[in-house]
Amino acid sequence: PDPVQRLKTSIGACAGVLVVSPEYNYGIPGVLKNALDWASPPPYRSPLVRKPVGIITCSEATTGGARGQAAIRDCFSACLAEVVPYMEVAIPTVQAKVQGGKLTDEKSLALASGLVNALAVASRDETSHGKRIFLAGASGVIGQRLIPRLVQAGHVVGGLTRSPSKMELLRHLGAEPNLC
Repeated sequence: PDPVQRLKTSIGACAGVLVVSPEYNYGIPGVLKNALDWASPPPYRSPLVRKPVGIITCSEATTGGARGQAAIRDCFSACLAEVVPYMEVAIPTVQAKVQGGKLTDEKSLALASGLVNALAVASRDETSHGKRIFLAGASGVIGQRLIPRLVQAGHVVGGLTRSPSKMELLRHLGAEPNLC
């Protein structure tokens, strides 16, 4: 299908992939899992093969989505993507760290920024695409805070959303939205 081709083309054009996701019932949100399942074929030749990946999870629980992060990591491993060697960024009790629809906790933002920097370093070998980063979960409260920081640091951000109404928000933040 055409949306799948756009998704695969967007991922292929990026130097790295950054996933920002909540944990749902100890696992991956269905939309993210479906997007990864559609993007992963053909085996050994998908745009995810050897693609550097960073993962950030959040949860209302004190675990910060650690179980969901493990499931996301397993999924990328099966796709032959390369998860960036960096500490797990799992933001616990996220509801207490969001004000006005934006993540305000500086410690969480610093951890997320550290992962983004590690992803940028891991992506440097991909000279044909520079610092283009594909952000799954772009329109969420964490993605909304990361996009301006990524753009300000010189990255081009491709954002994934399932909501047509969030396309304009992503454009406003400086991302190039992709509807899935």
